[in-house]
Parts: sequence; structure tokens; C-alpha cells
Amino acid sequence: RDEYAPFLFNGLQRRLKEAIKEGWVREAGGILERLRNLEASERNVAQRIGLGFFELKLLEAELLWAEGDFMGAIRLGKLLVEKGEANEEGGKFLAQALLKCGKWVALSKTDATRVVIDRYLKPSVKLSRLQTGGGEEAAESHLVLAEFLADSLDAVETRMNSVEWKKAGKKIQRMKNEIEQCEKLYDEKTDKFKKLTKASLSKKPSATEKQAKDKAEKEMKVSRNYMSRLKKEMDLDEKERSVVLTHRTDFMKLSLQNFMHGLTLGDGVGAEGGGAKHIFRFVSIWFKNTERDGVNKIISKAVESMPSFLFVPLIYQLFSRIGSGGNDFRSALYKLVRKICIDHPHHGIVQLLALAHGTHTGNERNRAEFLKNVVQDKSETAKQIIYDLKKSGGGGGLP
Repeated sequence: RDEYAPFLFNGLQRRLKEAIKEGWVREAGGILERLRNLEASERNVAQRIGLGFFELKLLEAELLWAEGDFMGAIRLGKLLVEKGEANEEGGKFLAQALLKCGKWVALSKTDATRVVIDRYLKPSVKLSRLQTGGGEEAAESHLVLAEFLADSLDAVETRMNSVEWKKAGKKIQRMKNEIEQCEKLYDEKTDKFKKLTKASLSKKPSATEKQAKDKAEKEMKVSRNYMSRLKKEMDLDEKERSVVLTHRTDFMKLSLQNFMHGLTLGDGVGAEGGGAKHIFRFVSIWFKNTERDGVNKIISKAVESMPSFLFVPLIYQLFSRIGSGGNDFRSALYKLVRKICIDHPHHGIVQLLALAHGTHTGNERNRAEFLKNVVQDKSETAKQIIYDLKKSGGGGGLP
């Protein structure tokens, strides 16, 4: 019996995961119960193949989520994370528990964004890379984190484009203008108070002069206190906006980096074959942020490590931007286009030749029409890439 038990365990686990994935919750519940009974009767075999308390509980949490008991799944997931961190036996399942729990908490929005990232998804990435050295589990962790960061980036950008955000910006500007006026008024009141104080020292002030001095002192204090309150309010508003802007930069760069790592480790396939979905989002974030510091450096690194076939469905979008943007963007795009043409000449060269020789049309009218749609820089850059490909012997033997 011991000889066949491992096959039975593995078969039931596969069926359970498939049933959960397809939403067959009744069948999944029955399989889980069989696994529990088998684990109890064949504990030695279960331990030998790595099936124990932690994996069964993790499968139970997945089933709870599939059944719609979201809070139950999250509670059990958090419990497994705590136990896994305190117990060596659960260590190998900790990365999975962190990943699942992070995904569920993110979807249900029961914890703050930073908690999801720092408590669950980042540790899951780190642990899965340590335990597996890369591979599918690490790739999935990176891509889940990347998608969550991209969603968080979208939320921040939506907030920054909102009417409320623009109103808050105008309010801060009004407060700055008011503070400037208050500072001038305060300086005037201070000067007046100093003059009256100096005059009172040279001779005994009259009752009227004393009243004027007391009034000037009071007005000076009122101006100072009001200005101080205004500055505190403005500092709080500016700090809040600064935090949002910092989050935007962090989410943007971290999402690009994690997409890059996930698609590199997963050989471009991505979690459950979703590489195409991820690459579209990766390029979309890049194109929206081409002028931001550090973004094009990340892309240049990605060009070196990521499989080039991922970018083939985006050839039209990529090639249409040849010769545009700043120097850093041009450099990163140049590397990517060159790599696509070397690795996939039948897809890339046709587009490149069209850009390079589009000005050589049959008549002047066609040439003028082309130049309306294609900036001269695109044509020149395309010619330079063709020249480099010929020189290096790439591009499928360009004539």
C-alpha cells in the first residue's frame, strides 16, 4: 500500500486544485475530505511527500475562497502565515501562504495598500526566490505583486486626475498667497509696535499712546498666530500630496521591475500563460512615463533579460514611436527594436523598411502625405537601425 499511496496523494491534490480552479466546490470539498482521511491513515507517506498540516490548511483556505467565504479564507490564510513564520515545518509553504493571502486581502481591500505590499507580496517574492532560485513560483509572485502595484498606480493616477485633487492644489496655492500677505502684514505690525515701544522708552507715554502700543502688540500677535495656523494647515496638505506623489513613483518603478523579473523567470509565459496580458500592461506603464527619472533604465535592463517574442504583438505601437521622445526613451526603444529585428526579422524588418523608405513614394503628393503622418526623425532612426543590423549581420540578411 505504501508503494501506491504517494500516487494517490498526488492525484487527489491535482484533482482538488483543478476543482477549485474550475469552481467545482462540492467536488473539491469531497476530495479535500478524502485527502484529510488519507493523511491521517498514511501519515508517514504524507510526510515523506511533503503533505501535512500546512498544505492541507492552505488547500482548505483556497476552497473557502472558491465557496465565497472570503473573510474565512483570509482569516485562515493569515493564521497560516503566522504559523509558517514561527514553524520550520511550514516554512516551505510560507511563500504560497503569503502570496495567496496577499492576493485575497488585495481583492477584498481589507488592509491598506502598503500592508498588502510590505506584509504579504514582497515577502512572498523574496521567499519564493530563496526557496526555488527562480522558476514558476517566483515568477507568479513577481507578477502578482506587479499587477497589484499597477492597480495601485492606476488608483493614484485616478485620484491625481480628480476634481478634488485639482481643487486641493488650488487651495494650497491660495494659502501660499495668503501667507505671503500675512507675512507682509505681520512685518508692518511688528515695525509699528517697535516704533511705539521705542517712543515709550524716551518719554512717559500718554494714555492714548499706551493704548496704541497695546493695540499694535495685540494685532502683531493675532497676525502671527493666524499665519502659524495657516502654515500648519498648508504643510499638512502639502505633506499628504507629497506622499501620494511618492507612492506614484514607487508603484510605477516597482511594477515595471516586477513585471520584468516575473516575465524573465517565467520564460515570458507568466502565471497560467498570462504573459501577453502582462506585457501589454508593462509597455502601457512605460509609454505613460517615458520622461520620468529611472524608467527608461529599467526598460533597458528589461530588453536585455526578457524574451523578445513577448513584444512582437506590440510591434506597431513600438515602431510608431521610433525617433520620438527624449534621449533616454529613444535609446531604450532603439535597443528593443533592434533586438526584435534580430530575433524576429520576418515581423520587424517589414515595419522598419516601411519607416526607412516611406519618403521614396511614387509621386510628390504621396510623399507629402507620408511626411504628414511620419516625422522625419522616425525615418532617419529607422535607417540607422537598418545600418546597424547590416553591420552586425543581424536582421535576417538585409540586402
